[in-house]
Amino acid sequence: VEDSDDDNKQQSNNIVPNTLEQLDAYREYEQQQLASIKLLTKDEMLNIEQWLLDLDKVYEALRYQMS
Repeated sequence: VEDSDDDNKQQSNNIVPNTLEQLDAYREYEQQQLASIKLLTKDEMLNIEQWLLDLDKVYEALRYQMS
């Protein structure tokens, strides 16, 4: 009976490091995904800012043309 208890403890001890390794790998993957989202959002914001500046120039040109 003691041997089976030792086997169960050994299996439990093996599961914990494997689980921690999987969690660490998942956290690293999650951080990579979040970083790519931040970069994409930054690029999108730069594109939106440029589009708004262009739109403002067109608006101002039309506004002063009508005056």
